[in-house]
Amino acid sequence: MRTPMEYIARHITPYLRNLAVLLLVEKGYSQYKISKLMGFSQPMINKILKSRKEDIVKKLTESDIPEEEAILVPQLIAEAIERNPLEALRLLSTYELSVLSRGIICRAYKKENPEVDEACRVIETLYVKSDIYIEETKKTFEKLREIEGIGGLIPEVGANIAIARPGAKNYLEVVAFPGRIVKTDEGVVAVGEPAYGASRHTAKVLLSVMKRRPGVRVCLVLKRDPKLLSLAESMNFKICSVEGYSSEKELLERIEKALEEGRGKCDIIDARGGIGFEPTIYVFGKTGLETAVLVGRLACKARE
Repeated sequence: MRTPMEYIARHITPYLRNLAVLLLVEKGYSQYKISKLMGFSQPMINKILKSRKEDIVKKLTESDIPEEEAILVPQLIAEAIERNPLEALRLLSTYELSVLSRGIICRAYKKENPEVDEACRVIETLYVKSDIYIEETKKTFEKLREIEGIGGLIPEVGANIAIARPGAKNYLEVVAFPGRIVKTDEGVVAVGEPAYGASRHTAKVLLSVMKRRPGVRVCLVLKRDPKLLSLAESMNFKICSVEGYSSEKELLERIEKALEEGRGKCDIIDARGGIGFEPTIYVFGKTGLETAVLVGRLACKARE
């Protein structure tokens, strides 16, 4: 019997590193330089160079790694190792934990370990519940769910909570709900367990703010409410507005511009909607509970 971590060490990590090697070659790095950066022998580098990227990506997808991640993560590793090998190591380690916490390899792991009847539950029990930022995300959701009338602040596309590790540099270091937070007849529920790398979009917005305000670690995505925004402004919260976008790329570009114009001092981003986009707000804070309490205060005043 092998543990889930052993499975990743055999079937995931080597392929991610091999793809990073091929990307560094494409960037013009010599085999000697790559061997120093990656800690590989030159014969090992030669062996990797005989592989095709598409074949390695296929190996990763056979272990249920999403194809876009199989392509993106090695790119991030290659970029990080150029700056600082320690940053690349942290990124790769974070992704390994993300794979475990999201449970995406449980089917492939169980196939190799058929004697483990409840592989997914084993992975969740061992690797999800012990992380402090995952726990913080869960507690923030519970606090948010207690707010009277919170259902009125849940967008049709669903709300979300994103909480970053201190000093996070990429979306793999940000925890969020993979299936978002939705409104049902029974109340507000979270779809799925929070996990690292679960929401690239919300993470990108949060990371953009964090570059300008290092103390911020939390982003709540909620339905746009003009009264709530007016109250926030009256309480001296800085609101930055964006509109007229028709793609996620355009939305992120407008958010970047709004942050530059606001010198990064945006407490709330008012995303007024665009073609195919529901109006939403992004509320930022230092901790999950602090941010949820702020939303609760605003929601309470909005009902008066």
